[in-house]
Amino acid sequence: MFRHYEVRKTDQDNFLHWHEGIEILYGTGGVGCVFCDGLRFELIKGTAVIINAGQLHRAQTESDCLEYEYLILEPPLLKKAGGS
Repeated sequence: MFRHYEVRKTDQDNFLHWHEGIEILYGTGGVGCVFCDGLRFELIKGTAVIINAGQLHRAQTESDCLEYEYLILEPPLLKKAGGS
């Protein structure tokens, strides 16, 4: 299930982090970017960014607010779905 998230210019908790699973971000509003392992990827309405497991990343807004939906495919979720 995708979850909604917003990044605002005033956010102080938008730090580099990683997940054990793959993360999919889908832009729903605003203008921003995702920094992932030193690379910059634009994230705007209608675009997606896929972040591999274990990659350091963070999102940043270039407008008042960047909105996106995200899904993290953690290993336990994949096992329930029949993956390895």
